[in-house]
Amino acid sequence: LARLATPDRANRRSRSASDDTTSEPSTPTGDASRPSFLSNVLGVGLSEGDVVVVVKEEMGEDGNTVRSSLYGQKAVVTQPNWNGMVKVEMLDGSEKGHTKSYKAEFLKPAKDGTGE
Repeated sequence: LARLATPDRANRRSRSASDDTTSEPSTPTGDASRPSFLSNVLGVGLSEGDVVVVVKEEMGEDGNTVRSSLYGQKAVVTQPNWNGMVKVEMLDGSEKGHTKSYKAEFLKPAKDGTGE
């Protein structure tokens, strides 16, 4: 028979973890210079303010590679993890000043902030 978690059992578990007043507050461990969990798992590695280049290419219905109309355009990262996407503000082209969002795989860091 499977044991069901009753409210009493759930409360008992959470109470035992939070009732320990003798321990010191937890502090983050790890080195701030190391990549974050998100960076390690998703390969994001982008930070707010980073200049990136749009490199979005997808397979078209005919089997040919289709580039985004903004391919090669520069943008600045405004939110590196926005609902699993990277929110950017376009820096040039017809969409200059507009906010867009891309999967991290469709953005690459611009070399020296120039996009080259």
